Amino acid sequence: TAQELRDVVTSMADGFGILADRLPAEVIEHRVTNWLNVGSLVVHSRLEKLQVPTLVIGGDEDNMLPTKEECDRLVEIMPNCTAMSVKDAGHFILDDRLNLTEAIMEAPFDPFGLRRARENYNPITDWKTPTDEAIQEAIDNRVKGLRDVLSPKFFSTSADGRRSVGLGQVPNSSEGPMLFVANHQLLGLD
Repeated sequence: TAQELRDVVTSMADGFGILADRLPAEVIEHRVTNWLNVGSLVVHSRLEKLQVPTLVIGGDEDNMLPTKEECDRLVEIMPNCTAMSVKDAGHFILDDRLNLTEAIMEAPFDPFGLRRARENYNPITDWKTPTDEAIQEAIDNRVKGLRDVLSPKFFSTSADGRRSVGLGQVPNSSEGPMLFVANHQLLGLD
């Protein structure tokens, strides 16, 4: 209908207004006139040969270009292509409505080999002895703090009544009786 056409033209004008702020009209005209057809012929003839996993993302409310149709066309032509439609998005979809990193990570292909590595990892048969450096790092950064807080502390008293940390003031058995007071260590790591 005429109203639908008017809505499409209005929405296109809004989108081109955003472009006009960033690209002068003569630059757009030069690119469309001189580069678009040649570039399209070169690229289109190579699409079916691409073996790279590809995610094509388009807004389902794009009124500037036939994005949905183009996504469908690319999925048909390219051997390893997946299309993703962003609900209620127009032509400009890379805003706060779409987390591009999340879209790539959740795509059906595995661009970084993360899912494959997780699926094939067996914690029993694939376990490797940690290096001395890794063990020391774990002790320094994870165990030491807990040990300091939760492990027992020993104090001893000298013959003159002076208290000190450690058991260095405990008399040996030849010096007489000894009183040893201890506390059960709930949550102690030792």
